[in-house]
Amino acid sequence: MSIPNIKKFMVAQRVSHRYSVSVATTGLRGVANLLAAALLARWLGPESYGVMAYLVAILIALRNLIDFSVTSAFFTFISKQEFSLRFFVRYWTWILTQFAVCFVALSVVIPDKLLHILMPEIDRTLLLIAMTAVFFHSQVWQNISNMAEARRLTILSQTINTMVVILHLLVLYVLWLTDALILHWIFLAMCFEWAIASVLLTFVLKHKRKQDSHLIYQDYDNFRDQVSKFWTYCAPYIPYTIIGPICVFLDRWFLQTWSGPEQQANFAVAQQLSLISLLLTTSLLKIFWKEVAELHHNQDYSKLKSFYDATIRRLYFVGCCFFCLVIPWSTEILLLFFGEKYLSGVLVFAVMLFYPVHQSLGQIMITVLHATEKSKLQVSLGIFFMVSGLFFAYFVIAPKSNSVPGLNLGALGLALKLVIIQLLQINIMGWFLCRSLNWKFDWFYQIAYLPILVLLAFFTKYVFFQLIGFSLIISMILSGLVFSILVLLIAFSFPNIIASTRKDLKRFVNLA
Repeated sequence: MSIPNIKKFMVAQRVSHRYSVSVATTGLRGVANLLAAALLARWLGPESYGVMAYLVAILIALRNLIDFSVTSAFFTFISKQEFSLRFFVRYWTWILTQFAVCFVALSVVIPDKLLHILMPEIDRTLLLIAMTAVFFHSQVWQNISNMAEARRLTILSQTINTMVVILHLLVLYVLWLTDALILHWIFLAMCFEWAIASVLLTFVLKHKRKQDSHLIYQDYDNFRDQVSKFWTYCAPYIPYTIIGPICVFLDRWFLQTWSGPEQQANFAVAQQLSLISLLLTTSLLKIFWKEVAELHHNQDYSKLKSFYDATIRRLYFVGCCFFCLVIPWSTEILLLFFGEKYLSGVLVFAVMLFYPVHQSLGQIMITVLHATEKSKLQVSLGIFFMVSGLFFAYFVIAPKSNSVPGLNLGALGLALKLVIIQLLQINIMGWFLCRSLNWKFDWFYQIAYLPILVLLAFFTKYVFFQLIGFSLIISMILSGLVFSILVLLIAFSFPNIIASTRKDLKRFVNLA
């Protein structure tokens, strides 16, 4: 492919092209992230890896606590129309102010005694480096990639994202070779990696803005008007954005305090493996968000409904296929990637495999609520289930010796809490969402084919691994291939399960 054609491909506008590249790059990132997590878990050991997992989870919760849905508002606004440079300068000033306040608070305001209670076995220097790394990844990079997605630069953004993930894997290997693989250096490397990625994409956006100088920018030169616009969008979410991160923090704090870093590591390993399929949803989410926001803005509700139904059904089908493909091999995968030290978490892994199946549906539903600016439904249901889930988490994680005894299930308890609460929340949220938009709520697809897929997956493992007796790797490969072929046959025989037709599927195969 020539350089001009590469440039043209990088700025492709069609949804199908952007979806295809997102799926491909997500696959690469999934493999790289899994390999990085497996190597870190082996090289650091359960205790250090558990500390790292706890630290990342708590800092992301802190980031969400101070965000107040401003990031969502920003992406929704820039997806609908163009804004002046002054609009972006004010927004980024707010982002940098957030970082400065948190940095000062964690540096000098929080006393050592309280820090030891909240962050056991974590020193202040490590905390500050990790916070900077999380800020560059989840704030700076996320917002810049949102700006790129708003201009439909999905392919370029996804490409840079994938390159950084692969680079991080190489950096970890170099640190291991030089006996420098400690948490301080790992987080410091992340700071530089995501800072470089953000600067690179910013230069491209600046050049793109000059090319689009003919566009009419919506000017919010009055500071008060811009604040009012964000406040109108974000105010209903404030209770949700405060309670949510607090509940996430307490979930992980319960696990760290009562069950220890080893159980934290077991949960982190299970979560890392299970969330590979969720990368597909997150990579497509911004594309979906952009299109939904624009369809809603243009009041094209018929197309919005079709787009929503197709996305929901297809992502659920893909999530179920991944769940069924992996669950028969839970023990073998855990042993192969993470080692014998983590085999005690095999049941946690098996339970967590089902978590991303419904989480993908939840992310799509929440995206529609954000993009159509229907905040009350998400906030009300979200708060109810978060608070209910917190009591559930205490009951399944707390030791039996507590004054209010629990089941002392550790990481398994947290996994069960996430799956059960989410299953209830997603279906209730879906029903209310469809009702608010005068759509018919369909839930039957969630149980229509899942039992059949589970049976097929275990059957293919039995045939190749136990009946014929191939080696582990060969059995996994052959089982996966046969299962995939059977899944494709089911999809072609019953295309309605993925909201498609045989004609559409044949057209897709011909294009591929």
